[in-house]
Formats: sequence, C-alpha cells, structure tokens
Amino acid sequence: MRKEKPPAFKRDPFTPLISRGCDICEFGEQAEKLYLSYLIEGFCEENNEFRQGYRSSDGLCLYHFRQAFTIIDPKFNDALRFLVDATIQKTITLGCDLTSFIDKHAWEHCYERMSDSENTSWVRAMRFFGRNEENTFLEVNDCGKLGRNFPDKEEKCIDQ
Repeated sequence: MRKEKPPAFKRDPFTPLISRGCDICEFGEQAEKLYLSYLIEGFCEENNEFRQGYRSSDGLCLYHFRQAFTIIDPKFNDALRFLVDATIQKTITLGCDLTSFIDKHAWEHCYERMSDSENTSWVRAMRFFGRNEENTFLEVNDCGKLGRNFPDKEEKCIDQ
C-alpha cells in the first residue's frame, strides 16, 4: 500500500516560486505545524506512555509552545491542558534550579556542590527561551560548562 504525502507538503506546481519565498523555509514551517499537531494528538489519551515520555523530556521550547496554540483545533482542549500543566511544572523546576545555580555562585555557598540539574539549568533556560538553537562557536561540554567549539581540542571536565 502506497502512502500519500501529508497534505501539509502538497503544493500546486503551477504556483510561481517567487511569490511564496523560499520553499525550504515554507516546508520547514509546514513540518513544524505537522509535528506539533502529531504531538498534541499524542496527548489525547490520558495516562498514556506518550504523556509520561513527554514529562520526562525537556519539553517544547517557548516558541513552539506558543505555536501549538495557534494551530491546534479547540477540540483538543484536554491535550492542550496537559501541555500547559507539563510546561508550568517544567518552568517551576527550571526556576528553582536556576535560583540554586545563582545562589551557589555566592561567596557563602561557593563550597556547596551543584547537582547535575543545577549545573545545566542555564543551558536548559537558553534552550527553552532561545528556541533550542545551537550556537556554532560555543558548545556545552559534559560538565555543563561553556567552551569553544574547536574539533581538534578536547576539554577535560574538572571536578568541582
């Protein structure tokens, strides 16, 4: 049985390319909408494995969280409620981890060891607010430290 392309990717071949702009950008936007709709549909069943998997992930970035509300049919209110609740919980946890990260840089707490979630909280915050885009010149090593992205140089993690 032959699968058809999703309707989001069908286009009229007679439409001039110049009037629409870049095809790759357009396909990328359509793919984002399609994947967001699949994600929301996956949340439709309560207490399913899909919801639990989402809870254990980093979730959506703020940009795509907002996008979900612009493309999703109101009949998926329960799924959207789950998305909102999960995002609220993740941002509360992120806020607590960021507060601890900042506090442990103060002199009176400088000898306290940071947890993994505290140590990487600033990276998760950047990904949440920055659309999960990677910077090509900087990378985060296994220790959660920011370093230069030079392929020929290996950075070693120093235990805190």
